[in-house]
Amino acid sequence: ITGEGKRADDLVFRLQPRGVIHGKISDEAGDPVEAALVQLFRDEIMGGRRGIHYYMSGYTDDSGEYRFANLPAGTYVVEFVAPPANGG
Repeated sequence: ITGEGKRADDLVFRLQPRGVIHGKISDEAGDPVEAALVQLFRDEIMGGRRGIHYYMSGYTDDSGEYRFANLPAGTYVVEFVAPPANGG
């Protein structure tokens, strides 16, 4: 509690650091893969059972890069599905 007549110089806020997973997807020629679906799975306990569960997803940008931020500590698996080459 802070306010008039109260000291606030000894307040401590302990924050858990959050993580980031990022990468770049490229094809066999080294060209970036745009609009690839990137899914993130987390090893966690759900319903009393440990397993790998879907956590979130996103798409690569025009440079083939993806980024998942503000992640709690844990073990993750990244999976991607690239669109067909040449649109077909």
